[in-house]
Amino acid sequence: MSNKFKKLARKVSAKTGVSHAGAVNQLRREKPHRNTDAHTILDYAESQGIRLTPVQRFLVKLYEGLELDSNGHCHETLSERQYLRYLYNEGRSNTGDQIFCRENVFVLGRRSGKSVLSGLISGYEMQRLIALRESLDVSQSVKVMSISYDKAEAGWLFAQFTASPHMKRLLPLVVSNSVSAMKFKIGGKLAQLSFSTNNSKALRGGCSFALIFNDSAHFTNASETYAACTPTTEALKGRIVTLSSPGYIGEKVHTLYNKSDVLALRIPCYHANPAFTDLSASGLPEWQANFVERPSMALPDSIIQQMLDMYKTTPEGLLKLVQSYSTGESKDKRKWASQIFSGAIEHLEDPEVNFLVTLIGTFLEKLVLGPV
Repeated sequence: MSNKFKKLARKVSAKTGVSHAGAVNQLRREKPHRNTDAHTILDYAESQGIRLTPVQRFLVKLYEGLELDSNGHCHETLSERQYLRYLYNEGRSNTGDQIFCRENVFVLGRRSGKSVLSGLISGYEMQRLIALRESLDVSQSVKVMSISYDKAEAGWLFAQFTASPHMKRLLPLVVSNSVSAMKFKIGGKLAQLSFSTNNSKALRGGCSFALIFNDSAHFTNASETYAACTPTTEALKGRIVTLSSPGYIGEKVHTLYNKSDVLALRIPCYHANPAFTDLSASGLPEWQANFVERPSMALPDSIIQQMLDMYKTTPEGLLKLVQSYSTGESKDKRKWASQIFSGAIEHLEDPEVNFLVTLIGTFLEKLVLGPV
């Protein structure tokens, strides 16, 4: 037995009153059900076969409070410590020196691996909770909550967790299982991992060990969801992390990014994902992790008349006009506009597409045409 194992057995013996040999046997029986091999979030990632890019690794080390490297390459020729200072000098971090905060706000460009990081942190925090649950002086169920913008994303993250190697170790502890949550019993105390959508009313109450907000720039009620969830972390001083694309200035992610008591960073997509090579998109704000002003939804009367004329004569010309008044550039804009007009789609989780939906909706409303 290792000295660490002997020490743990002595603690169990003193706490429960069983003999030292009995404590050793108890720990050995429990060992297959708990992932004791993974001591840090990086160990956990390796045990689950999760491959992190250097910048993703840098982010989870900041989240966990693991010491950053002063050697090696994090981004281009910069070490992790140098990269943090670089982000600070570029106005992309609120600190140039490593700090540990209970709440982290990581604003990431599109295709930066937000879902991978969210799933990793959710699974790791559940492992920590199961390891610590018996020592937590809380009678009610303690939970790790991952909150996403829609059911598909929440379901995907839950499926990733249930299919992970870690899950095999936890099966003997499972007492209930649903399509989006799993409850465990550890020594008579309950712990729960849930993957939910941003329904603020359903997320209130309980005691949270950790909260993971996944792409909350696309939440329909981000402020209400945040206000409902975060008080549940107070009893245990649970961790909170927001992993999101930037969204608009003045909205919730932007507000959180500017809080004084958080660790806040903005990482462009091509830093977090070196395999990203679409340079035509990388300059857009959402890929650069830059906050932007929300575009005006107002339509001048002259534009309304022009749209009406085009709608009656050349619908294809109307779609081009709508495209010209939407934000950014995208080859899919015309296809989306056509689908919106035909009623095939009403909403997509993309700020530019949402603006397009609103633009067309405003046009139809002003013309009192109803569904087209």
